[in-house]
Amino acid sequence: MERAKALLETTALPLDEITARCGYEDVASFSKVFKRWAALTPREYRQRFSLAR
Repeated sequence: MERAKALLETTALPLDEITARCGYEDVASFSKVFKRWAALTPREYRQRFSLAR
């Protein structure tokens, strides 16, 4: 999840690419795990913490 967090903060990569780079095959599963971990969806996390604006 730390890798996903960094990619969401510093890149404009699409979520499916981030999902694959973090070792997940399914975006829905990744999003569910990420939300449990961060209390935000990947999209919400990117909107709040992105440095690549």
